[in-house]
Amino acid sequence: MGKQVVDIAKKIPVDEQTEEPVFKFPEFDEVSYVKKELKDTKGALIVVLLGVIFAVISFLLTLIQQPGIGFIVGLIGLASIKYVLTGVKVDTSSYKIKNWLGHIGSYFFIWLAVWILLMNAPFSDFARPTIKDIAVASIIGTNTTWCELKNYTEETHAVVKNTSSVTALSISAFVTDNGGLRSVKLVDKDGREVAQGDKTDANRYYWNISNINFRPGDSMRVTIIASDNAGNIAKHVILIDFQ
Repeated sequence: MGKQVVDIAKKIPVDEQTEEPVFKFPEFDEVSYVKKELKDTKGALIVVLLGVIFAVISFLLTLIQQPGIGFIVGLIGLASIKYVLTGVKVDTSSYKIKNWLGHIGSYFFIWLAVWILLMNAPFSDFARPTIKDIAVASIIGTNTTWCELKNYTEETHAVVKNTSSVTALSISAFVTDNGGLRSVKLVDKDGREVAQGDKTDANRYYWNISNINFRPGDSMRVTIIASDNAGNIAKHVILIDFQ
């Protein structure tokens, strides 16, 4: 057996015994590659444009107080991606699931981002002004005493002590808006303006109510009303109990 192996080895030339197979890279088809990239790029651009168009439509519907319909229209645009790509001659025959998922993700992000962008300043303003950090103080002569507060979303309860000695009240609030404030007022329960307000550089408004005449057990209800340049209105009620 060993002699046969030696005889076979002698019959094979030395060059053939040491020669290793040579790996050849497949030929690169540059034309096909460029065509595929152009097709994918065209499809992606069409999807982005589609997202922008449907975002504008959703925004216009929001302007007429139909945001729910605007959302449904956006989903209709999502469902129309395949038909739009086919209509503009984009070859989708070689698309795989990852290609469609990529287009769906791009459309949804663009549509939602542009829609939200259009609903905010400087394009539009749907948000009400913000009224927060309410403060109420009682004034006795030259002394100012901050009142105990219970703050809620749109209502604040304040307790004024030593009512018989109190000569004035000071009310303040931090009021802001993303598009610019038109007016900030403090009114009583009948809608009449209680006092003129002063504003600091930090968007804090102050009202001083002087010559008050309350007794222990009395109460007072005032409301801060803020409106912005787009007509949005925010209100915050302040209930003051005198002890």
